[in-house]
Amino acid sequence: TGSTGSTGPQGAKGSTGSQGAQGAQGAQGGTGPQGAKGSTGSTGSTGPQGAKGSTGSSGGTGPQGPKGQKGQTGSSGGGPKGQKGQKGQTGPQGPSGPSSKYAIVDSPEEGTYLGLSCVEMPDVRFDEIMVIETEGKNKLKAKIDKNYIHVCEPNTIEPIAFTSSEPASCGFVVSGNELFIEIEGNVPKIVRVKLSGIRKYHADKRFEKFTYDQMRANNAFWVQWKDN
Repeated sequence: TGSTGSTGPQGAKGSTGSQGAQGAQGAQGGTGPQGAKGSTGSTGSTGPQGAKGSTGSSGGTGPQGPKGQKGQTGSSGGGPKGQKGQKGQTGPQGPSGPSSKYAIVDSPEEGTYLGLSCVEMPDVRFDEIMVIETEGKNKLKAKIDKNYIHVCEPNTIEPIAFTSSEPASCGFVVSGNELFIEIEGNVPKIVRVKLSGIRKYHADKRFEKFTYDQMRANNAFWVQWKDN
């Protein structure tokens, strides 16, 4: 057998065949993604005015307004001044006012006597003055008069004031029937101490209350000496 010959040239293109029959409809595809937001539309024209509503109910009374300014004083009347009336009869003498409580003593002037008024307090107190010679001691004690202690309520006597013959700083304490004194710095020769105590049986009496009639009787008692 001889060898195969070379390939011959390509033949001419054949004519197009007739269109095939239409294929069957494919299945529906899935929902696609949401599209982008569109631009805002232009503002619409104003609608027609609505009908008038019914009248609302009347509101309550408001608060009172501020007081107005005072008007000017009117002019005085022009009538003549009336005649002065007759003097009335003298009324009865009123009751005597309260009198001070005096200690009346003689004076250096012959025929003249001096009145010293009592000191008044809301509670009933007795006072005592003690005069103490220090003898140069800065700590000392002195006995209180037993009669003064007797007329005062227990544990109510206390020192309320002092003076000294020379400038000094002093402290005082009452204990039992004795007055204890402590002096700081220079010791004066003499110390005078004022004690004050509540009168016995009067510890609970302060600003006692009385009736009007009792007040009048008390005033009458203290002024009766003027009528004698």
